[in-house]
Amino acid sequence: MNDNILVVLAFNESLNIENTIIDLYEDFDKIIVINDCSKDNTKTLVENLKTEYPNIDLINNLTNQGAGKSLQIAFDYIKNEYSESSFIVKIDGDGQFLKKDILKIKDTLIKNDVDLVKSNRFWDEGIVGEIPLIRYLGNSIASLLIKMNTGLLQINDPLNGLFGFNKNFLHKINIPNLFKKYGYPFYINSIGVIEKVNIIEINNTVRYDTGAKSQLKAFKMFVKLIIFLFIHFFK
Repeated sequence: MNDNILVVLAFNESLNIENTIIDLYEDFDKIIVINDCSKDNTKTLVENLKTEYPNIDLINNLTNQGAGKSLQIAFDYIKNEYSESSFIVKIDGDGQFLKKDILKIKDTLIKNDVDLVKSNRFWDEGIVGEIPLIRYLGNSIASLLIKMNTGLLQINDPLNGLFGFNKNFLHKINIPNLFKKYGYPFYINSIGVIEKVNIIEINNTVRYDTGAKSQLKAFKMFVKLIIFLFIHFFK
């Protein structure tokens, strides 16, 4: 049985994927890497790591599925292969999240009666480097929309990709095709509120100096959020 699992999403992450996995390997019972049909040598790097670190599972998408779809693939895999796991922490393979914040998510899940732990980068020390303006505006709009939709003013940064949850909440998640590319953290946060689970928000730091390139399409994401909120407003 694996008590805790780290899910790593990877698309063209050859610059950072090795350090990301090695840095966290001893802190989790299992690391599941979803390689979303990377065009660089991400797959080879992870395969080489597997020979030295046996608790790594690598899933290679045959075609590019998008981050949201890849995450659902990881969740379905966990349900089938590691159904007794206690909790899951999700990160990206680009090295933008700090180890201390990732472990804070883990520790919060262990020490508290909580179903979902989400992160907020919009505080005094939350951003290292320069966040692209379009991403900053997109996150600001998303924060406003989720506050309006849920009525919870305490929720911030609903597009933050660092989060964790227990196995009970895992079975409430079924990421729709609407968010198969991006916007899936917004969906997960919204489902947490809709299902009335226990949620804790922590402050985290996101690095924008790692050389990672964002795949976010801000306008398309905004349209997706509006559609989702319109549907769930009536629900």
